[in-house]
Amino acid sequence: MEMRLRFLRRDEAGIGVTLLVEPSVSRYDELTGIRASRIGSENALLIDTEFVPEALYGAVNLIYDIERTRERGAFATERGSTAGIGGALTYRVLPNLFLGGEARYLRAYEGLGLNRYQGEAVYLGPTLFAAITPRLTVTVAYSIQVAGNEALDRRSLAASILAGDEPGLIRRSSLNLVNFERHQARLKIVYDF
Repeated sequence: MEMRLRFLRRDEAGIGVTLLVEPSVSRYDELTGIRASRIGSENALLIDTEFVPEALYGAVNLIYDIERTRERGAFATERGSTAGIGGALTYRVLPNLFLGGEARYLRAYEGLGLNRYQGEAVYLGPTLFAAITPRLTVTVAYSIQVAGNEALDRRSLAASILAGDEPGLIRRSSLNLVNFERHQARLKIVYDF
């Protein structure tokens, strides 16, 4: 289910501002595939504008997602949150076809209230929007993680220092595959009744 609350309309104010709330419930952990009780919500403040009338559009999204997961048979419950910012540009190449690109910077936290930093990731990728009919639209987005780091716990930090690394020069991997996926894809088909 997806809920949107529009505060400003782009055609009236020159800028569009919309609050997006997308709650979800699942019986599986989406990263591991293990049976679990999962409740979450993807939330974003969507800000968009038109740079060139009916041709070039831009958007900035402020992201705050929360999730609570308990694996089947486990007593402990994991709580996590993600905060981030994304930007996108899209251009009308045909009357009913838009192509664009997006970039997103995300930070993962332990706890629902951005309690303890866990890592970060940067995604880049193309987007496509097609109006098949006046009532049927298709949106496709694909992003790949191009940079990221996971937080070092105290034990890892101490081991790096003992190995001769200076705290400011601790080597990390170039991607964060602990907290984030390498690839993200989204297909959205909308039919208005």
